[in-house]
Amino acid sequence: ILFLLSFLAIYSTLPKNAFDSKNPIFAFFYSSKSIFSQIAYNEFKSASKIFKKVDFLTIDCGSHPYVCRKWSIIGVPTFILLQNNSQFLYTGIRSQQGFIDFIESKTNILNNTIY
Repeated sequence: ILFLLSFLAIYSTLPKNAFDSKNPIFAFFYSSKSIFSQIAYNEFKSASKIFKKVDFLTIDCGSHPYVCRKWSIIGVPTFILLQNNSQFLYTGIRSQQGFIDFIESKTNILNNTIY
């Protein structure tokens, strides 16, 4: 199952325009069989609620191996931020705050929470 967490649900097939957005996209490539993916998902989901101008996309590499090959995903979980034809691989701590800090630093979009 694949879904865009900014309230657009897509089931079973990956539409050709899934990666087309005017907003930056933070993509989470995962496997439902990976315990590390399952742990990271909760943090990813929490971070997705923080930004209104960033789209969060999950791609199950077991269900969509062609997409993962296209993006040269060799291990899961893998996180890639897409913005203005640029790709940024996330290599930090897989936590809500880590994702927030990374997105803010690469996009200059501040999150919607007040510290």
